[in-house]
Amino acid sequence: MIASSEGPFLEIALSQIGQSYGRLRLVHPQADAGMVASLRQFGQIFPVVVVAFGERYELVDGFKRFRALKHLGYERVRARVVDLSVHALKAAMIALNRRKGAISDLEEGMVVHSLCREDGLSQVEVALLLGRHKSWVCRRLSLIERLCDEALEHIRLDLISTSIGREMARLPRGNQQAALRTILKYRLCSRESAHLVSLLLQRPRWEWQNILNFPEQILSERTSLPPPAREGLPPTASHLTKKLRDVKRRFSSIADQYDEEVLMGFTTQDWRPILCALERIDNVFKDFKALIDGLINKDAFIGSG
Repeated sequence: MIASSEGPFLEIALSQIGQSYGRLRLVHPQADAGMVASLRQFGQIFPVVVVAFGERYELVDGFKRFRALKHLGYERVRARVVDLSVHALKAAMIALNRRKGAISDLEEGMVVHSLCREDGLSQVEVALLLGRHKSWVCRRLSLIERLCDEALEHIRLDLISTSIGREMARLPRGNQQAALRTILKYRLCSRESAHLVSLLLQRPRWEWQNILNFPEQILSERTSLPPPAREGLPPTASHLTKKLRDVKRRFSSIADQYDEEVLMGFTTQDWRPILCALERIDNVFKDFKALIDGLINKDAFIGSG
């Protein structure tokens, strides 16, 4: 298992630092823009992490910061130097970012793929190196090797989520492009994409094209738009209704991002603040609903329509 490696802090010229391992990380323009704005306002707060190779260095962590500093015209960067082997270096890319939730499933998969296929490590060796179960390594490797190039590129460009990518990986590679076109055309969310894949796998192949042309069963299950507010509804009641619908949309969006695969990666320590937050949300909802139920039971307000 990779452990945290402390090292000396140095001011290093950007020109002395290579980014060859950047191929194992994704670039999100919006996140990069946010980093540029942050550095412009506050300067560099956290050091990047590098490994020394002779008189040069290779970047291990802090690729967004590095690009932002370069964009802003900085010539030097504050860096922490660690002494790691090539295998440990790649493992550190996952370990350093896992703590702050800054690495995606696809990026973990790219690192795992590099360790297995480029460095020749077995899945068991990679699991020991990363401190994860072999099944976790197998799933990350599968995400890279079973997905078609077009799907991988869409994930790299942040056009589809890794959750959708995992669902598509259940299909034969030769059928993934057609499924991807359907997902993009109808803007299917993670749950709908999972439903689409399951539907295809349950049906004979000769029915697949019709399903992909128009996934009627999935589209018919979409929640219809809420009815417009009744005329004459008091502004306060209308505002509350709008707020509650917004809460539902926000929670649905969160649920789409954190499916079973993602949640399985949480540790006991990770779950404590999450469960605490959920319990507080549940208590607030129950108290508010109990208040409304009590008022209704007292006939405080019951519309005639």
